[in-house]
Amino acid sequence: MFSLLFLFTLLNSLIFLAYRLAFIGSVVQGAGAGDVFRIALYGLRLDAALLALESAVLVLVALWTRWMAPRRFCKWLAALTYVHAFVSLSNYLFFHERNQHMWEMFLANIAQPKEIYIAVAPLLFHRPLLPAALGVVSVGFFFLGFRYSRCFSADPLELRSALKGRRSPIILILALFLLNLEPVRMKSTDWPLGWHPAVVASRYYMRWDDYSHNQAVVNPVHDFITSSLPASLKSHARFVLPREEALTVARGLLGVPGGDSPYALLREIHSDTDLGIENVVLIQVEGLSESLVQHDTEGRAVMPFLRSLTKEALYFSNFFQSFDSTDGSTFSVVTGFPETFVARQTRDFLSYDVGGPYPSLSRILGERDYQHLFFQAFRHRYASYVGFLRNQNHRTYDLEYFEARLKDRPAGNTVNTLGVFDGVFLQETAQVLAGMPKRFTAYLIMATTHSPWTTPVDFGTVFENQRLNAFHYVDRSLEAFMEAMKKQLPRFDRTLFVIVGDHTSYTYQRNFLERIRVPLFVYSPRLAGMKSRWQKAQETLGSHLDIVPTILALLGGRHCYSGMGRSLLSPEAAGRGVISGSRKDGYYLKDGFVLRDAPYAGETQLYATANGEVIQEDVSRRHPDVFERMKREYFGLYETSKHITREKKVFPVDHPEACKLHG
Repeated sequence: MFSLLFLFTLLNSLIFLAYRLAFIGSVVQGAGAGDVFRIALYGLRLDAALLALESAVLVLVALWTRWMAPRRFCKWLAALTYVHAFVSLSNYLFFHERNQHMWEMFLANIAQPKEIYIAVAPLLFHRPLLPAALGVVSVGFFFLGFRYSRCFSADPLELRSALKGRRSPIILILALFLLNLEPVRMKSTDWPLGWHPAVVASRYYMRWDDYSHNQAVVNPVHDFITSSLPASLKSHARFVLPREEALTVARGLLGVPGGDSPYALLREIHSDTDLGIENVVLIQVEGLSESLVQHDTEGRAVMPFLRSLTKEALYFSNFFQSFDSTDGSTFSVVTGFPETFVARQTRDFLSYDVGGPYPSLSRILGERDYQHLFFQAFRHRYASYVGFLRNQNHRTYDLEYFEARLKDRPAGNTVNTLGVFDGVFLQETAQVLAGMPKRFTAYLIMATTHSPWTTPVDFGTVFENQRLNAFHYVDRSLEAFMEAMKKQLPRFDRTLFVIVGDHTSYTYQRNFLERIRVPLFVYSPRLAGMKSRWQKAQETLGSHLDIVPTILALLGGRHCYSGMGRSLLSPEAAGRGVISGSRKDGYYLKDGFVLRDAPYAGETQLYATANGEVIQEDVSRRHPDVFERMKREYFGLYETSKHITREKKVFPVDHPEACKLHG
């Protein structure tokens, strides 16, 4: 039996290696010998996890039944080998055709067999000999497998005796299951070792700044078993509107022209603004509430620099978080879609979140004239963020990069249990940006204003409240970063700086709107004197979805876009609704009302607002027309986001001419 397991492992490792080499040869562009080696090595880690998991299950079954015939064991291993080969080939062909993994389409349309047929049919019709060839090969494989299995005894074998003792099977099973665990770095306050065991996942090995390279690492069977299927089972399957009706509602609200484009929300953003902006720096501040910018504590401003920036920058004070955690807000900033975390039982990026062809700024602007960069230096689940941005074609500077740069500096002034202090992080980032040889976009995620709220030893105590002291430190760090940029960046006057909170944390009141309102600053020396031009626009309701379209409007020209955001500077943005949410509740703000959807409780309620506060009384019966209209709009937008982001027909990455259909 051990010889069978060895042969099974060797043969299937070769199958997965052949799959990756074929994938690299036809899908991945610009892969060097070093890339091929790393893809094969990282893929082998995922292959080992899958084969160990399957072997452990077979051994468990054998122990449960106590007796196992070697011939039957051989047939099971042959069946698994066939599944691996069939899925690998199918996924290769499917990805080559549609630029997405097979299971992403299958799980997204499992309740719509017609959609699965539409997706699979071209593979069969364009290759009419393929089904016949697969049939012949399958019959031949099972025939050879059956013949080979007859080389082994059909007599049952007592597994414990074969393994010489009761402890040996347990040790073997534990060893096999351990191969499915991965040490993941996190805050040392959450786990003394600074890491915790997690199930092996492909996102931990997506280490390229290119989507296709990262997808070559994936083991299609392992990802289906450990990521996609569990996530699909956990997902809240309730849909209020039929898919086509939801899409019609969403298109109407977003002003998307009609047509039969496969990219449902594809349209063009056109702006006559000509500021000569070349670079974009987007800074996402952890837990930055809008009220922190405006309030004084202990007789002084907590964030004096940001308060002064409200007078120079475009400052959007009616800007709301898309989600109440960094994961969801980051997803919305990058993709222009509300992350459908509500009732999903998790806040982490899932496989269909991490690897999508979204209308991110990097995808829209392309790589011919721009370099796209991502910076983060925190420990908590950082591999998920890095993998997500790498798949959007960002060159990443992550925690490991900053730790290597700072290894000789005193730890008390550079790092805490969460990661690198924001002040140090920003100064190191400034040096990288100053050396960029061409135009760039940069996305920075800060973290010091997260628990444990500590600041560098040499910063001292300005506020007795530790949280406010951390925010004051971050404010000074942002000011120092802007000064460094002004001195070091050759094209500072042609750079657009966007500063936004990812979600709220410290607030001064328990008012609902204050608990979801975050500030948005848009600053450039080129905007000086133009603040009054967009005075009214700065009062517009907005969310993280609107950041990329607003940036595109300031860059000027024509840009292809297919997200749910709108430029906050456009007249069309006024009067439209904004989606926000948490893991349990979804919210829709519009026209002085707030719709609350609570799927766990089975409730949908309507609240009115007055003087910037929500009146805690359900007024759905008093305003039935408003209630029904807002419900239809909310579910139209939210459920369309669910469908589109999982189906992966979002943005024409490989077909830039598609946008001309709506030009």
